[in-house]
Amino acid sequence: MAGWNFADVWEHIALEQPDAVAQVQGDRRFTWAELDRRADGIALTLLEHGAERDDKVATYLYNCPEYVEATFAAMKIAAVPVNTNYRYREDELVYLWDNADAVAVVFHGAFTERVEAVRPNSPKVKLWLWVDDGSGPCPSWAVPYEDAASSAEIRVTPPWDRSADDLIFIYTGGTTGMPKGVMWRHDDLFQLSDISDYPENADRDAVSHRLGTTRPAAGIPVCPLMHGTGFLTVLSVLSSGGCVVTLSGRRFDVVELFDTIEREQVGRLCIVGDAFARPMLGALDEHPDRWSLSSLKVLITSGAMCSEPVKEGLIAHHPGLMIADLLGASEALGVGMSISGGRGAKTTASFRPGSNTRVLTDDGIDVEPGSGASGLLAVGGPTSLGYYKDSDKTAKTFRTVDGKRYLVPGDYATVEADGSVIPP
Repeated sequence: MAGWNFADVWEHIALEQPDAVAQVQGDRRFTWAELDRRADGIALTLLEHGAERDDKVATYLYNCPEYVEATFAAMKIAAVPVNTNYRYREDELVYLWDNADAVAVVFHGAFTERVEAVRPNSPKVKLWLWVDDGSGPCPSWAVPYEDAASSAEIRVTPPWDRSADDLIFIYTGGTTGMPKGVMWRHDDLFQLSDISDYPENADRDAVSHRLGTTRPAAGIPVCPLMHGTGFLTVLSVLSSGGCVVTLSGRRFDVVELFDTIEREQVGRLCIVGDAFARPMLGALDEHPDRWSLSSLKVLITSGAMCSEPVKEGLIAHHPGLMIADLLGASEALGVGMSISGGRGAKTTASFRPGSNTRVLTDDGIDVEPGSGASGLLAVGGPTSLGYYKDSDKTAKTFRTVDGKRYLVPGDYATVEADGSVIPP
C-alpha cells in the first residue's frame, strides 16, 4: 500500500514486540499484545453494532489507556476517531456529536448523567461504551467497556480495506464559534508525527527495521488527550514503538508527574506552556534533590510557549534537557520551532520557521527578512484536508500560492534578518 496507516503500523509493532509495555497508568500496565487485542475487542463490538467504513467514533474520556485503545479500535475498522472536550456543556456535546455524525461514544462513568441527558438528542449514536471509573454502575442503555475489550480472541479485520487516506478528526475548541472538525489523512499525520526515519514502504519489514535501529522511549502527554497536543504525542510515541504513560489524577499534580517520570524512566514530556511549566519549576526549586529526572531528554510545549525565565530555570535544574516550543495549529503542524538547551533558553515568541512555512503579504509575496513588515503565516506540505461539512470555512482558510496548497489561518508575523519568525 502507498503511504501509512496508524493501525497497520501499530499492529506490526504489536507483532514485533508483543511483550514490551505499550501503556502505563498508575498500577495499570498493558503490553503491546494486550493493547492490540483489547483494541480488537472494541473494534469487534463496533462492527457488531453496525459500524461501517468512515463511521465516526467519539471518545469522551479523561486521559486513560481506554482512550488510546478506543482510538486504535476505530482505526482498525477504518472508522474515524473523534475527540470530545470533556468540559463541554450538554448543548455543546449534542452539537459536536451531531456535526461529527458519531455512531458510537466511549465515555467515562463520571459523565453518565450528562450523557443520559443528551441521548434523546443524539439519535445517530448506535453504541454507548461505558468505561468504569468507580463513579457508579453501568446504565442499562450502555455496554460495559471491559466486556467489549475482552470479546476478541483473534485479529479483527473489517470487510473492507484500510488506507493511508483514512481520516482522523481533531475538533477545535470552538474559541471562534462552534467547534470545527479538522480532517486529517493518516499518511499526512504520520509524516508530521516526528517519525521521519521510517522508510517509505508501509509494511512489517519496514516497522521491524525501524524498531531494530532505535530505542523506543516512554512519553507522557501531560495535557488532555482530547486536545491535539496530547493526542499527537500519543501518535508519535506509539508509532515509534514506545510506551504512552498517562497520569492517574484528573487535575495536574506535579508531584505525581515527577514521581512517574522517575519510576517509569520517561524520556519525553508534552505540556502546554507555563500553566504546566511554572508548577514544575516551583517544585524543583522547593525540592531540588527529591527526584532523579535524568531519563527525561525532551520537553515539548505546544499551544502556548514557555516564558524564557521558566525555561532557564528548568534547564538549570536539568542541564541535559532540551525544550522544544512548537508553533502550530489543529489544521497544520510544523509551522515553527524554538529549541532551548544546555546553552540557555531561546527568546520567547521567536521561532525558526518550518521547511514549508512562509510569511506572505496580502498579494502572496514573501515578506522580506529584516524589513519589519508583517505578513500572514502560511503553511504548505502535508496539511489537513479542511473542515468537516464546512466547505466555506475550508475555502477561506486554505489557499493556492504559486501552484501549491497552503493553510493560511489568519495569524500575522514578522521575519527577522536571520530568518526567524516572530508573531506580533
